Amino acid sequence: MPAAAGSTISWATRRAIADLDESVRRNPYSALSRQWRGESHYAVRCYREALTDFDASIRLDPDVADVYRYRGAARRMTDDLKGALADYSAAIRLEPNAVRGYISRAEVRLHLGGAPGAVEDCNAALGIEPDHTDALALRGDAYVTMGAASRAIEDYDRVITLNPERAWPYGSRGIAYRSLGDRARHRRLPVRDQAGAARDGLSPRTEVARRRRVDQMADRAQGQEPARHAQVSN
Repeated sequence: MPAAAGSTISWATRRAIADLDESVRRNPYSALSRQWRGESHYAVRCYREALTDFDASIRLDPDVADVYRYRGAARRMTDDLKGALADYSAAIRLEPNAVRGYISRAEVRLHLGGAPGAVEDCNAALGIEPDHTDALALRGDAYVTMGAASRAIEDYDRVITLNPERAWPYGSRGIAYRSLGDRARHRRLPVRDQAGAARDGLSPRTEVARRRRVDQMADRAQGQEPARHAQVSN
């Protein structure tokens, strides 16, 4: 099988895919074998091969939400965001109580510039699981994009209350405060980010990358050019 650039495929994974190849050869009408082989291809970043298997699995059995979620993820990795949006919507129709589908669709909607739709999806996810930190944080990001910094801060506050050891919520909250004009508080918060990064085992560069993304969203919400940031070393 072709390997994705930069990926290392273990012997066990190669053997798994070889066996799934044989399963598909012996029974080409097995939707499950196609799904499993697609998941294996996805795991080693062979997204085109994964998409081929997920397409076949859905043709054979169009009522499995997991396959739509996987295909949506593969489509995102190949920059087919509209296709991913359709797949996540299909997964939600099949499993309306699965939180992950709403969060994944919200991420795509936000990336496509649909912050209000992202908020709706996060609200749906939180209606199922009120303390889901990914949904709270993503809704906060969407609120920043919409210029509703105060509401974003409420969500980041809740994330920090639920999981105070993580670093990135402090940075996201700092950006929201900055968009309110509270520059002094924003200047203090990155120090806490650096400490949190050490606790998480993350590099400061990783933390700043997330903060930069939310920072740029805040600038766009205020009609400004995205801010230029100095290079940060580890």
